[in-house]
Amino acid sequence: MLSAIKEIGEIALKQEGKDGNDLLKNPINAIVENPNVDKVLSVMFDCKGNYDKVELSDFDVGKYRIYLYRKGSTNGSDITPTSKIASNNIKDVLEKTWDKKIFKWFKDNKDRNEIFNKLYSEIVKSENKIKEDIEKTLSDIALSKTSFIITVKLDDKFIGEIEEFRNFMVEDALSVEDKPSFSKEGVCSVCGERKDEVFTTSEIYTFYTLDKECYIASGFERKNAWKNFPICKECFLKIELGKKTIEEDLSFKFSGLSYYLIPKILTNPQDQAVEDILDVIKKSKDKKDFKDNEELVLELLSQFKDYITLYFLFLKKENSADRIQLLIEDVLPSRISKIVDAENKTNKLFKTEDGKDFFNFSLLYEFFQDKTNKFLFEVIDKIFRGGKLDRLVVYRKLLNALNNVYYEDNKSFLFKTLKSLSLVRFLEELGILKHGGDRAMTSHLEANEQAQPLNSSENGLDQTIEKRKFDEIYEKFKGLDTPTKRGIFLLGALTQWLLSLQAHERDGSMPFLKALKGLNMNMQDIKGLLPKVVDKFIAYDNRTPFVKELEKEISANLLAEQNPKIPIEEINFIFATGMALYDEVKSLLKEDKNE
Repeated sequence: MLSAIKEIGEIALKQEGKDGNDLLKNPINAIVENPNVDKVLSVMFDCKGNYDKVELSDFDVGKYRIYLYRKGSTNGSDITPTSKIASNNIKDVLEKTWDKKIFKWFKDNKDRNEIFNKLYSEIVKSENKIKEDIEKTLSDIALSKTSFIITVKLDDKFIGEIEEFRNFMVEDALSVEDKPSFSKEGVCSVCGERKDEVFTTSEIYTFYTLDKECYIASGFERKNAWKNFPICKECFLKIELGKKTIEEDLSFKFSGLSYYLIPKILTNPQDQAVEDILDVIKKSKDKKDFKDNEELVLELLSQFKDYITLYFLFLKKENSADRIQLLIEDVLPSRISKIVDAENKTNKLFKTEDGKDFFNFSLLYEFFQDKTNKFLFEVIDKIFRGGKLDRLVVYRKLLNALNNVYYEDNKSFLFKTLKSLSLVRFLEELGILKHGGDRAMTSHLEANEQAQPLNSSENGLDQTIEKRKFDEIYEKFKGLDTPTKRGIFLLGALTQWLLSLQAHERDGSMPFLKALKGLNMNMQDIKGLLPKVVDKFIAYDNRTPFVKELEKEISANLLAEQNPKIPIEEINFIFATGMALYDEVKSLLKEDKNE
């Protein structure tokens, strides 16, 4: 992955007409970070270093390098006297940001040069006045709604415009003697070349750490930690530049989760593929909502050939550390194309009432997210990398989500069930959902080739009638691959038919819901439910020919197999999907009568 990030850094250099030597001579652009805030709080000093005032200004994202921001440790100062304000309380701003970061930085570095020493002395001398002015400036600002950095200005110049501060940052980033572990000679693990100096660092991504000696090779000695991950100065800077490009131009969302997209060339290193991707994405980002629209991002990526591969890096910031939630490696554009194709096929079957696409990737988050998101990331991994998901685990997760609205509102329950069915259909189209024991549902076409036809002589069904009536609905859920499952599905439709009738007769009340046992029924419950439903239709004097015909279909399907072995999760999810599609079942029955 780091070599791919380095390639992106090299492309960024190329686009500026520069190379690695230029980067080593002027590395500021690579190591300065974009704080990406709303406002800048500047403590001003005149040309002689005397304190002047505190000034509040807008953050200029186009010139973010003049603030010379680079994050340091959580408990110490940042790399320069520019820090983010991470508090909604003015007292904390003064104590935690000004005292522990800005003031501490000058105290620690006052002996580095005359300017730093002069400013430190003036800060000590004017401490009370500075804090008073900071408090006064921030008093009318809604700190909870506005993000800030606090910095210093000398002679009306930001520290990024002052050579002494720039030199300090470069020295801090590149001086190997200041690194936790280094060697005067070694082979860089990124470029593979032998260099005069190599070192190790956790500055690129902080999921690599040297805090615990047990993670360090070579006898657990911290001084030898460079052997774990030796890197040269040039590769370090290129990776820093590539990381910056990724954070600014290649950060997206998938199912509500932020990720970084990292493309890598597979074949000819002179290939323009990665550069083309960067150019196309930069242009596409001008389109409304492109960054947060996973469908548009995937559709764009699917258009590239398999001479590149893609990394999807899901990171979570925890204090000062980066924690990898999921890293999906070596995803080919052809796989992205399959994902887009599966999405399109799903949305041909599922449309909203106003004709819009029903399925979208936010449904993954809606149904599978929890405190750890472990299963959600497993599903995302299988979507991009392939593999199989246990259908019973999927059904269990979906039913848990459906039960949250089961008793609250029938309309919301039915709509949510339709969403869950569209999600299952998408997983079926991708071929990652198992059905029928250990047999995996591969794809729409393969499933049709593998499915065994329902033999009317064996199951007692009038196959011609069944196909004419219900195949259109069965097509939406490939898991309806046995007569018993189809019988459960149709019973769900008939039950919802009854519930709708009951709600109409009883001013919205549906006491028959209790008979469904909170969608935790077994096969014995299913077989006992049909006569109860029929009795209720009779009680409401509404056992129409359509109802009778559906009863007949259900009975025939449920009696077609002896002792079917269907897990409870599958029984109840199938039943719920029948409830959600009962309007379509009614329509097909009535259409058949009208023909």
